[in-house]
Amino acid sequence: MQRLALILGLTLALAACGESAKTSDAAKEQAPSKPSEAAQVAEQTSEAAQTAKQEVKATAKEIKDDVTAAADMAAEKAQAAVEETKEVAKDVKKQVESQALPATMFQEGTHYEVLKQPVRTITPGKIEVTEVFAYSCGHCFNFEPIVNAWKKTLPDYVQLVKSPAIWNASMEPHARMHFAAIALSVQDTISAAAFNAIHRERKPLSSQADIAKLFVAAGVDEAKFNETYNSFTVSSQVNQANARARSMMISATPEIVVDGRFRISTRFSGVESQSDMLKVANFLTNQIHHGKL
Repeated sequence: MQRLALILGLTLALAACGESAKTSDAAKEQAPSKPSEAAQVAEQTSEAAQTAKQEVKATAKEIKDDVTAAADMAAEKAQAAVEETKEVAKDVKKQVESQALPATMFQEGTHYEVLKQPVRTITPGKIEVTEVFAYSCGHCFNFEPIVNAWKKTLPDYVQLVKSPAIWNASMEPHARMHFAAIALSVQDTISAAAFNAIHRERKPLSSQADIAKLFVAAGVDEAKFNETYNSFTVSSQVNQANARARSMMISATPEIVVDGRFRISTRFSGVESQSDMLKVANFLTNQIHHGKL
């Protein structure tokens, strides 16, 4: 009887252990594995990072392509402008050379005059060709592309200097604009913009504020422009230009003075066009260079 009770107790104990083991296994199956979850999160993060990386690369490539295309287009336009300028220079050179004004026919009093009192030049070591002009002058506006193209054909020993005329106080702002542009290294940009504003857009540029807008558009700080425009240096240059033009006996614009001694004007009977002025200037600079004048 005792043995039977013992066997029965052992049987019940073994059954209980079996149930406990099953419960434990079930719990293991149901309970999520923390290392597995971490691995899954890491894998998802890696995939997201890879996707983002690919998107960044694609975007960078698009930006690079756009920048490259824009740079290529700008380069093409710049090259086209250079080629156009070269062609203009060639045309002007041919036009000047083909004018019916043989060198043997250039005469004092007909094609140029000798100044009674030579004017000191401002380009040592060079034969100076001074163009006296005015931004408000329609003839100067027409002469601008011609003289700029001619400038590219000049030999090393010749220097073109542009000097503003100042007949009255109303012309002083333009003279200040000219010398301020030189001081701020934007002369070509401002000159073209000023001629365009005055003669095509009908803006007189009579005030410092109006002129300032051109400089700001050219990338110059407005405060720096105002400081330069009103500076002692620019004021001195304006006064000197005025004195030089009067000493050169300038009677109209544009006119040319070679080496501070020879004045050329379309008002002379033998000079019928602006191109004629340049042809006479070529003749005079060549004569001076070879010691004949």
